[in-house]
Amino acid sequence: MIDVTFQNIQEAHERIKPFIKQTRVLNFKEIDEVAGCHIYFKCENEQRAQAFKFRGATNAVQSLSDEKAQRGVCPHSSGNHAAALALAAKAIDPTIKIYAGEPLGADDAFRSMIFGQPLPMENPQTVADGLRTSLSERTFSIIKSNVSEILIVEDVLTLKAQELFHEVSGTLIEPSSAVPFAAIIKNKEKFKGKKVGLIISGGNVTHPPAPSL
Repeated sequence: MIDVTFQNIQEAHERIKPFIKQTRVLNFKEIDEVAGCHIYFKCENEQRAQAFKFRGATNAVQSLSDEKAQRGVCPHSSGNHAAALALAAKAIDPTIKIYAGEPLGADDAFRSMIFGQPLPMENPQTVADGLRTSLSERTFSIIKSNVSEILIVEDVLTLKAQELFHEVSGTLIEPSSAVPFAAIIKNKEKFKGKKVGLIISGGNVTHPPAPSL
């Protein structure tokens, strides 16, 4: 397993800079009032392919030698880019606290942190389909070293957060992207009055969320 360093992340940024979009950071007064803090949404749903994963994918492809590129590529996702972002934030400012949100029905990262090593995700049950995969050892290592706490949320709260973001911003986001937003709203006491950065990713949604039950 190769360790990821902040220098690796800086080099990757320079490598992908010509290919990525500079996405917006948005703040909404209505959402701040509900959450009790100041949330700044980094809109990676506006990124090419409508997801921040385009950054990691571009870096991977641009890092290939001509010989390896000729063989083609095969994608696999297990939260590696999100973990790298956590590492980057810590490297910039050690005083930053990093929280992760995870669905109750797919809480392998939460359980892995308690157990001390990666635990496989078996039969995940959550509307956040992008979070049903298991952690890799590398991802778990970065999370363990840099994430202060993993906050668990129920699907009903995730859907409410998705609905609220749609009502206020007019933008549709995937349930997986609404999970950390729901975690902030559920745990207001942790974030009260603070400035919070949150990455929105996943714009591949074609219809508004269903009304909350």
